[in-house]
Amino acid sequence: MGHEVHVLAPGQPSKKMNQNLSIDGYGGHLAVHTQSLTKRAYASRRFARKTVLRPRMLKAVIRNLERYVTRWAKQLRLDIIEGHQELAASACISVASKLRIQSVSRFHNVWFEECLELGLLSETDNEFQFLKGLTASVIEHSGSIITPTQYMKEYFRTNFAISDRSRIVPVPPGICARQRPTLRSTQEKRTVYSGSLNELEGLSLYLEAASLAPKSLEVSICGKGSKSTIAQFEHSLGQRLHLHWFERREDYLEYLSNCQLGVVPWGWGQSRRLGFPMKLLDYVAVGLPVIASKIGSWSDLVETLGFGMLSEPNPVDWAECFRRIMEDEPLRQSMSIKAWEASNDEFSSDKAIAKVLKVYEELL
Repeated sequence: MGHEVHVLAPGQPSKKMNQNLSIDGYGGHLAVHTQSLTKRAYASRRFARKTVLRPRMLKAVIRNLERYVTRWAKQLRLDIIEGHQELAASACISVASKLRIQSVSRFHNVWFEECLELGLLSETDNEFQFLKGLTASVIEHSGSIITPTQYMKEYFRTNFAISDRSRIVPVPPGICARQRPTLRSTQEKRTVYSGSLNELEGLSLYLEAASLAPKSLEVSICGKGSKSTIAQFEHSLGQRLHLHWFERREDYLEYLSNCQLGVVPWGWGQSRRLGFPMKLLDYVAVGLPVIASKIGSWSDLVETLGFGMLSEPNPVDWAECFRRIMEDEPLRQSMSIKAWEASNDEFSSDKAIAKVLKVYEELL
């Protein structure tokens, strides 16, 4: 919409996407390697606390990022700088203060809550208190804060001292809808999970529920995983698991459009209510009916907008939802149309963009 936008992206090549949008890459292969090592560190509570969650190391990361962002921001003469998640947001707030420009902090989830649910930290750990304090500092010093859910906004208002609560603006992510869905084949019965294979995603619930469903149901996952991980999943399911990964987004969306049902099997964890499942947007963009766990927050929209069913997060209730949607063709087709309509309305990218632009305009 005429604004010049630059994205500072670790490990990415620099390129101009269009007249007003540039990707400014830095760090090269070293940044990619560091990201890979960071993910591995989460496999062990002890190792994570000594490395990626160690306060001294996190402070060093923020300082180094701040130096780099300062040079970058000065060169571009930015009016607003936006940092995503706690480390980048903290660095950007410091840069904004030095350069006397406005700062926006965007949260996709809350780091210390995720660490708590993963069992990496307990509330008495120094690392936990440091992360919580870092979040509080970001909230206190940001010009505006963007959250993906209304639930996260209320969580921040309840758990942190905030002088001006109007600075917190919920902006659910948006997507561009594809073509209107056509009638899907009634012969194939394919359900799909899309996304990360980490333990907070609820894959075990999905697989246990699928194991109770009719054997004619093809169980599919779109995500990256090792052969050993997939073998474990198949063993727990008792049947073949179809794993797919697509480098091209168009190929991925085309695959989703040939499924009959998309799933979001998140559990009751606090972080699952705070965040927003991006996979849900991919499902509705192709008109895919959805089953999601009934956990409040974003999940309420599944039933409110009529494009799917909510289930208590247990395998028996989930399996019953599988059966009801797969056996009721008119219901499935109605949900498919409502899913696609939601991607043109509630979850449209235009609506999300308008909300973000309003946040920027109020700062300038």
